Amino acid sequence: MNIFSKRPLFLACMIFLACSVACLFIGGTVKLIIIAAAVLTLIFTIILAALKYHSHDKKYRFLLLILILVSVILSFSRFYVHFDYKLEQRQRTYNNEYTVDAFVVSVQYQESSISRYVISVDGLDGKTDKHKAILDCNFQGALAPGDKISFNATATALDTSGVKYSERIELYSNNIFVVYTADGEDSLTVHEYNSDANGEPIFDRINRKMSDILRKSVGGEEGNLCSALLLGNKHLLSLSVRRDFNRAGASHILALSGMHMSIIMGAAMFIIKRLTRKKFIIASVLSFFAITYLAVTGFSLSATRSVIMLLIVYLSILISALPDSLTSLSIAGFLIILFSPGAVLDASFWMSFAATLGILVFIPPLNDYFREKASKYDNPLKFKVHKLLYSLITAIATGAAAIISLIAVLCIFVKEISLFSIASSIILSIPTAITIILSLILLPLHSVPFISQALALTLKLMAKFMIGYCAEISKLDGTVYSLNYPFAIAMAIIVGLSLIYCFASKHKKPFSSIIPFAVCIVLCIGTMITYEKINADTLKVSYINASSTSDILVLSNQNEVVICDISNGSMSSYYMALDEVYEARATEIKAIMLTRYTNQHIPTLANVCSSIRVRELWVPTPQNEDEYYWLSRIYEFSKDLGVDVLLYDQGETLYAFGNIAIEHTSDKIDRSAVPLSLIGIYTIREHMTYVSPSFNESNISELAEHHFSKSKYIVFGNKGPKTKTEYTVQNIEKCKIIAFADKTRAQYFVSPEYSFAAYYMVPTRGEMEFYIDK
Repeated sequence: MNIFSKRPLFLACMIFLACSVACLFIGGTVKLIIIAAAVLTLIFTIILAALKYHSHDKKYRFLLLILILVSVILSFSRFYVHFDYKLEQRQRTYNNEYTVDAFVVSVQYQESSISRYVISVDGLDGKTDKHKAILDCNFQGALAPGDKISFNATATALDTSGVKYSERIELYSNNIFVVYTADGEDSLTVHEYNSDANGEPIFDRINRKMSDILRKSVGGEEGNLCSALLLGNKHLLSLSVRRDFNRAGASHILALSGMHMSIIMGAAMFIIKRLTRKKFIIASVLSFFAITYLAVTGFSLSATRSVIMLLIVYLSILISALPDSLTSLSIAGFLIILFSPGAVLDASFWMSFAATLGILVFIPPLNDYFREKASKYDNPLKFKVHKLLYSLITAIATGAAAIISLIAVLCIFVKEISLFSIASSIILSIPTAITIILSLILLPLHSVPFISQALALTLKLMAKFMIGYCAEISKLDGTVYSLNYPFAIAMAIIVGLSLIYCFASKHKKPFSSIIPFAVCIVLCIGTMITYEKINADTLKVSYINASSTSDILVLSNQNEVVICDISNGSMSSYYMALDEVYEARATEIKAIMLTRYTNQHIPTLANVCSSIRVRELWVPTPQNEDEYYWLSRIYEFSKDLGVDVLLYDQGETLYAFGNIAIEHTSDKIDRSAVPLSLIGIYTIREHMTYVSPSFNESNISELAEHHFSKSKYIVFGNKGPKTKTEYTVQNIEKCKIIAFADKTRAQYFVSPEYSFAAYYMVPTRGEMEFYIDK
């Protein structure tokens, strides 16, 4: 096609990107074979070119072939070294114990009994061995980013169970292939880390000082948002704000991208043009400013992509050449992947790349169409109306073009999309631009009376509007739709083919490229409706034996989820439950039912409610002063996160998904302070019962008998002391499944000589699924 033949660098870079993706699905040996074949072909092609074994009109094809072969060799060799070779190095360390010297990069979670960190390792057993890793502590590490540490630990393969798919991809994209597990606090030594200004990199210091000015002047979460929009410090925002931006389809606003660069570079150009009109000086100064700004903001992938494209444009001005947006975009992608191969697994890179590509494909033909129409209007009034209409349609079309192109990336990486994405892009674009420009003005004027206060007040109002808008959208039902279907990859392929079709047809009819995407949307909606109708009458219940002290039940129907928490509140238990939530295509949790209060529930529930939308918390009526204290803490973070709290009494029937009844009752026995739980889950057709061990030694045994008499599914869990009294299930002939947490508990309920076909063991960190007819 002409679009490729006229852009050799574009074609070569796109092939490099395609090969980079292919590298993820083939082994190291295959990569070496492809590299060898490409090298031999390249040598043969160069020999033919040197001997002029071609006509003059075929010289271009030889050069194009050489570019393609070089792209293939660079791609496969780079990925072999970066992934296969490095992974092989890490695999050699598995199951060995080392003395590790490292420093903490970030905290993933930190509890009283367990904690996890991302670390940068300097050496193993005193020998230099630099790599990134995960540190799991079977205790409260109480570490902070920047802490220099040394510890004794065993290296193991990365276990991503209970981790959201996009988070697993993020680990691999950062070349984290190993986990170090430290069992005791005495094995960990913390050294003081030099975090003063002299030890801090200069660009990080500049970013921190600028951020401090904005946060101090504006204040609150609004100041954090100003810092995020201008300097890329979205980590300063609370998890709930980031969650709301994601659900409103405005997460791209928090990532420094082409929109941010356009605003900032536009402001810089406005100032520079007041000082000089020479293109060479303007291009040189803007190039220096763009690189400096990129360094200050931390070289994020989306910002790097936009800066590289800008630099190519400025370079074309310096050499008096015509810039080509598609070629600039492909070169930016090529350079990012070449120097940071892990970016091929980074959703933010592909989202930025796809959104820009969609805009470059759709918008120019639309501009040409309206420009041609405008030339036909002689009447000034009609021309102004046409221009206004053009501006409105272009704004909507730009957002739509970006979102349509993002479908492929969202299907693969995030598997969910906000239905408000286009509307949020349009509504928030103006306050975003105002916030960025005023933040730039405030930085040099922050100490000037009255002016700084006026700027800070305006910024606070703008930021407050943006945060409030996203929070209100997040509260709506059906805001985000999950794309976690078997056809996700197929949809991505269809979108990709549609994009290629747009390349071929964009110069003919500007609106013809909409047809394949319209077909995609119809197929997507049709498949969603069909899938939901098929699963509408089935309730899935997943019993998770998270640990020896934690059980969790996850109820899911289509994309709605309720969690029954019988755990001790540890985050590690919730990770397994959240994995089930994502498997169910849920983008929010309708309710979390607590069966007891513990001190660990407070930080864990706050973390969960911040990372994923939770509608309600069902908590039992407090029985003592301690439980009232924990309830007050729950009310505190629930109010901030917009989560409703419902108090229920023991034995009260709660309803989920319309007609699913859930009943919880608990009791204690003298030899244990841990309460025993009984949970009955039933519909009009079928019944399921969960009971803790030793229930037959408590006052809930009679109620358990009542539930057993109706149940087709029974789970004997592990939350509570082991039973010392034998028990026989009376209606065993009615049961489809009886599940036990471990053999020790099972032996008291099923005698060795008794044979039952539907008798199952659920191991620790294991789960079992039940399907109940609604």
